[in-house]
Amino acid sequence: MKLTEELVLQRTKAKSLSDVRSLNMWGQDISDIDVLLRMPNVEVLSLSVNGISSLSSFRRCERLRELYLRKNDVKNLADIQFLAGIKCLKILWLSDNPCAESTEYRATVIQYLPNLEKLDNVDVTDAERLSASSGALMLPRLDSRQLGDSLERTLVLESPRVESSGPAGLGASSHSHSQQQHPLQPPPGARAPEEQAQRTGDDAKMTVNGMGLGTADTTSPHILYAVIALLEELDEDSLRIVKAEVDSRLGPS
Repeated sequence: MKLTEELVLQRTKAKSLSDVRSLNMWGQDISDIDVLLRMPNVEVLSLSVNGISSLSSFRRCERLRELYLRKNDVKNLADIQFLAGIKCLKILWLSDNPCAESTEYRATVIQYLPNLEKLDNVDVTDAERLSASSGALMLPRLDSRQLGDSLERTLVLESPRVESSGPAGLGASSHSHSQQQHPLQPPPGARAPEEQAQRTGDDAKMTVNGMGLGTADTTSPHILYAVIALLEELDEDSLRIVKAEVDSRLGPS
């Protein structure tokens, strides 16, 4: 069954989708929820006991505070990244979905959604947040076309690869914590590259994906890690352009 605009407005008595703040469609055999992409102001969604298989349609619900999805058909835990840009989300109920059967389910969800206060009716503790934020992101990166440019920018710039204590975001390929150190963190005792860099101009500016980051401070690990993270998104031709620009700034060796 498809959740349509007509059905939403009939159930909520709202005049438009942007007016909807709360929607309860529990147990309606719903599988298509793309209409949620046009509901940016919704705050509470109760969609338990349906046939929902993906979390992608929630990615634009920027004011969502409570999401109830118990007993649906979400199989891919990587879909949790679609919720990572929703900073208001405090309550998530995702139990009784196939993705919740993973032994790393709770820790992974908390890692990507550190603002959660309750997961599956169990309070999220500070200890759980600290433990989750201390490790490398484990989920495979979702396609940027799926996430959307603005959401991907948020996830990349606020991921632990930029600031280890900040909100979690997009991850790299799956590796064991014990086998691989975080790829953008210097090994223990080693000097980070930015410690050896020198500032090249007082008025230097840096822009990442169109976002001005202000005066470039090469002593800041946040900016360096953000640049390195974004290099992963470039194809070979784009990397050549970046290399040419770097070479021109550095001058003859």
